[in-house]
Amino acid sequence: MYMKIYLLAAIITICLIVSSCKSRSKDPSPSSSVPILKGTLALHLHTYLDNNEIDGYTSTGSEFIYTDENDRKAGLTLAQLYLSEISLIRLDGSMYAIQDTVILKTLDNDVYMLGQVPIGNYRSIRFRLGFNASKNPQILSGLGIYSRSEMWYNSSQQSDGYIFLNVQGKIDTSAAHNSSISNIQPFKYQIGAKAADSIFITMPNKNFTVLNTQRLTFLHIIVDYNKIFNGIDLTNQNNLQVINPEDNNTTLAKNIVKNIPSMFVYEQ
Repeated sequence: MYMKIYLLAAIITICLIVSSCKSRSKDPSPSSSVPILKGTLALHLHTYLDNNEIDGYTSTGSEFIYTDENDRKAGLTLAQLYLSEISLIRLDGSMYAIQDTVILKTLDNDVYMLGQVPIGNYRSIRFRLGFNASKNPQILSGLGIYSRSEMWYNSSQQSDGYIFLNVQGKIDTSAAHNSSISNIQPFKYQIGAKAADSIFITMPNKNFTVLNTQRLTFLHIIVDYNKIFNGIDLTNQNNLQVINPEDNNTTLAKNIVKNIPSMFVYEQ
């Protein structure tokens, strides 16, 4: 009888040891609280007219008048645009949306902070010119960068009153591109209302890496306003103005909208 008791005790002891070993051999479950490492990303947006980086707005005389590769002269008196719904595109095609970031690109500022984003490799960036219509209730308060009077069609705030792209200046409208500086003509393109609601720009693939360091990661992008004139007959004086919501329904405005994505290229 004592032999049976000793044998049973031995079996129980062996089972406990095996069970304990199996328990200790299991991999610990991953912690869901592991922080995502992030780095700081910024856009460096350069203002250009063709191959010319713009140093300032056109004033009287010949100051800040530039000549493009087709010998056409032009200068800017205003160049501003809104960018929103900014997303980074990962190498596998998935996107990381940068929340609640809106940029008003002006000539006197080139650097715009996008904030903290997950570190890693990306292949591109995507953004919208202007705002989604659903954002109107938020922007109607007219605070901060939304309060710029030059980016409204009217003094009163309206749901379709925002200008998303406001570019103005002077340009040679002669067929031969041989007008004197004193004879180049003013133009004014104010694209907005609902014409630009669906303008998304996806930049071409150009791999970049966001690092977990104290240094900023910069994306350098050129905004070339000369591109908006592609395919537009500037000898026709009717093609020099888009200045209200109604004008945004014209063929001219629609052609400008088609040209907008080509304005954005990576700096080499």
